[in-house]
Amino acid sequence: MQSDKIALLNAATPRSVFDKIQPNPLKETVMEGAAFVKAQGADFIVALGGGSVIDSAKAIAVIAANPGDLWDYIASGTGKGQPIKNKPLPIVAISTTTPDASLPTPKRTKKSA
Repeated sequence: MQSDKIALLNAATPRSVFDKIQPNPLKETVMEGAAFVKAQGADFIVALGGGSVIDSAKAIAVIAANPGDLWDYIASGTGKGQPIKNKPLPIVAISTTTPDASLPTPKRTKKSA
């Protein structure tokens, strides 16, 4: 994954890197990412990583384009369930994980009719 980051950093396009997403990311990290994206004036987000990175990018894209807190837009638990007023920033998601669960295995069986 380090070589992927280096290739992205060496690209000729102006870019900023927010690399603070951890496994099972916290709301505070998403809010920090959204503030970073806003401060950079980003037009879109590239999510390079696994599920936590891609899921965080989706939340960051919403918050970067809308006012308030992440919990304002969460419709379950303690969230306020407010509608998302502005379209989220576009996301380019590049998964660096192997989709093991979706691969066929010898143990898969087919039901007879």
